[in-house]
Amino acid sequence: WYSTNGATFEITGVQLEVGPVETPFEHRSFSDELARCMRYYQASTDDWHSALNSNSTPGAYSNCNVPFKVQMRAAPTVNYVWTGNGGNTPTGQSTNYIGVNSFVALSLANSNSAFRLNSWTCDAEL
Repeated sequence: WYSTNGATFEITGVQLEVGPVETPFEHRSFSDELARCMRYYQASTDDWHSALNSNSTPGAYSNCNVPFKVQMRAAPTVNYVWTGNGGNTPTGQSTNYIGVNSFVALSLANSNSAFRLNSWTCDAEL
């Protein structure tokens, strides 16, 4: 197989060890692996939504608390996008609090409009 162009060698169920002592094979479920990965990165999904209405007074801040599904390894870098009804765009977007369990997104209402936290990503890579 190694002398054939484009050939592949696939292997699963292998655990590499460092040192002369072997340890029991680790069997992790998909949900356990996903939870371990989510400690480093989480993002909004198609089924995630948070309708957030701004105050009726222009110049007032709207905020949205976003809890994480899994506690992150450290306070992440947060990026998010607000959208407004009727083409209104919020201004003054900022993050008030970023922790390992949640973050709070802020947006300044520039008109009498409803705003929505449309999408977000949180990255706590090493």
